[in-house]
Amino acid sequence: MEENEKMSLFRHYVLNTSLHGYRYIAEKGRNWTESCHDDDAMINFGRWRPDYYHDIKINLICQIISKKKNMFYRIFWTICCLLSWIATGLLILSAWYDFQNNAVSFVVDTNYLDWDTKFPSITLCETDNQKRIADFTDRTFGDPHDYNLDEIIKEQTFFRGVSFYTMQLCGPGAQTANQFCFIKNFSAISEKVRSNCKQILKICKWNQEEFDCCTYFRIIDTEMGKCYGINSIQTREPNVPFYKMVSNKKTGPGTLYLEIFGLANVYILGEEEVPSMTTLLSDTLEILPHIRYHRQFAIKEIENQAEVCK
Repeated sequence: MEENEKMSLFRHYVLNTSLHGYRYIAEKGRNWTESCHDDDAMINFGRWRPDYYHDIKINLICQIISKKKNMFYRIFWTICCLLSWIATGLLILSAWYDFQNNAVSFVVDTNYLDWDTKFPSITLCETDNQKRIADFTDRTFGDPHDYNLDEIIKEQTFFRGVSFYTMQLCGPGAQTANQFCFIKNFSAISEKVRSNCKQILKICKWNQEEFDCCTYFRIIDTEMGKCYGINSIQTREPNVPFYKMVSNKKTGPGTLYLEIFGLANVYILGEEEVPSMTTLLSDTLEILPHIRYHRQFAIKEIENQAEVCK
């Protein structure tokens, strides 16, 4: 048999008689030590799997058993090989333990790919309106009047946790209480001073599709006064309509566009939340006149599996 035919039979035998590249070379007259120094005897995966193993020769065993390598070199590669096997075994045991005792966190879930992610509830709270305050005080107290009363109305209508003028002029420490001090029925004053929905919300669009703002933005009573929220379960009226604002892999990220008149704060909250003075600043957007705002945020939804409820 010619040399080329012998080598062809040798390679065919090597490629079909072992696992993961550790080949048992059994050709007569050759052994591992001899073949490890013969380039033709090494396993060149590039010749039979060019798409994955491109010009790779597996020779770890050769490095360990080769008589031409010094003892320290062979010991080093032996230790590396043993450590890799030990680490692999520990990793397999750890994965098996997690699978047996904590399957919820072990399983890779892709259910979220088919979720319909709801847009959060958006609540709008007016923070100031000097024109309506002045109109109310002129009608109520006459013109001219003590303009400290304007500050009292502002503190009571657009409450922000501070009532300096109210305490100074109408509180128990006041030397002479103003005869126009309001001591009850603050909600009626707020209704007369604060802007209604149509006065504060001009245009509403979801993904460039316009909808009627005041049909879906409904009154929410908060510690700061009357606010307007969309898709919230905390509205003053029960069973208010929800506008379908959903994002998924087909629609892509959703966009809510609002045109607001006046000074206000916009709160980005869950449908069960109510804005307050302790709401995080990261969830609040302060609106000022003649300024365009663009806020981007991400929502991470969580779905607990049945094992979590047990």
